[in-house]
Amino acid sequence: MLSQNKLTPPESKAAQKPNQRQSGIELLRIVSMFLVLLLHSLYYSLGRPTVEDYVNSGVEMVLRTEFEAISLVCVNVFVMISGWFGIKIKIKRLAEFIYQWLFLAVFVVAVLLISGIRFPIGDYKYLIGSYQFYWFIYAYLFLYILSPVLNSFINNSPQKDCKLVLVLYWIFMILFGWIQPLYYIKFGLSPILFIGLYLTARYVHVYRPRWSTHGVKHDLTLFLILTSVSAMIMMLITCYSSSAHLVYKSYGMFMSYVNPLSVLASTYLLLTFSKIKFYSKVVNKVAASAFAVYLLHSNYAVFETYFTKVINIIHTEYSGILYPIITLSFLVAVFILSVLADQLRIYSYAFIAKKAEKKLLNK
Repeated sequence: MLSQNKLTPPESKAAQKPNQRQSGIELLRIVSMFLVLLLHSLYYSLGRPTVEDYVNSGVEMVLRTEFEAISLVCVNVFVMISGWFGIKIKIKRLAEFIYQWLFLAVFVVAVLLISGIRFPIGDYKYLIGSYQFYWFIYAYLFLYILSPVLNSFINNSPQKDCKLVLVLYWIFMILFGWIQPLYYIKFGLSPILFIGLYLTARYVHVYRPRWSTHGVKHDLTLFLILTSVSAMIMMLITCYSSSAHLVYKSYGMFMSYVNPLSVLASTYLLLTFSKIKFYSKVVNKVAASAFAVYLLHSNYAVFETYFTKVINIIHTEYSGILYPIITLSFLVAVFILSVLADQLRIYSYAFIAKKAEKKLLNK
């Protein structure tokens, strides 16, 4: 039985209609996936900024570091959205998730083969299931399987027990996932982080603690402050530390998904969009294909061979206002093409599911 402390949030008329998801949160799903592209185009493509970078390109590097800190919330937010809604484990949904992953991996291989690009036979397994590029899928699958247990804990435990577990969990993560990270938690590329993010979002959605009930401006302001503080610390360490090892280690810490400032910023960004109430078929349709953006551009054959190379060419060839304009245009194009490609997956899955359903009915 649910605790009496749990609150049922008031929903807008649009949100109360059956089979309609809040478009505010769905918009956040789109934003978080675009931030994945942004993060990959900055930190993972261009590398860590140096003192010389800040000296030679002051304003540009300050903005770049700020956008790196903002984009770092992408993964945490995407996972927390699942916690906000609560995963309802269904074989059909799991099959659709795996089908999307495999269909788009095969789609990439097919496009490359048609283009005349060949890979050694041994590389094809990496095109479909490379942990280096698709680590998120494995971590999320583990979270998906465990979700009924996590839901049961939040729904059936007293609020004080949930709060205690979360406080102890985040103390542990700060100590052994961030300050002195264990190898299986390092940088947050682990289902262990996903469990904590999921429970945190679920707890906030169910219990609505007082700090989460402020307005959109308050939450958005805190998000910007937290990301700015994180960016400022990264800049100060890079520019004023005399130890190259300390700079490397510290910058990596603040670009880790376990960074507590980033986790807090992710929470406040989630709260911001949860309070934006509207319904849009277009937003919900695009959001349904947002994950395809990650699956396609992070593919083993695409990311290092094409994506990062294009980003580096743009960075080398263009400067001033042209650089961000062309980079953003490229990222928007990648996003749109990925969503369009995913429509093939949607239609093919619907066709296969319909055929399978007919077969079962005829038996």
